[in-house]
Amino acid sequence: MHKEIRKALDEAEGAGLRVRPLSGHTWGWVVCSCGEHVKVFSTGRNPENGARLIRRFVTKHSEHAKEADR
Repeated sequence: MHKEIRKALDEAEGAGLRVRPLSGHTWGWVVCSCGEHVKVFSTGRNPENGARLIRRFVTKHSEHAKEADR
């Protein structure tokens, strides 16, 4: 897995979101407590864009993760 995607997944876990591994072209999902998720692809032409999508999801859903911890 590309280092930028790995960093973005670490940020997602640090924000309290779940990282759910799968198998195949879709490596896994980043899952929020509100029920939404974003796919993480293991093979992509531009891994930086994949990492950007994960980070955008983390920014949008980090408040949900904080509320779930209460």
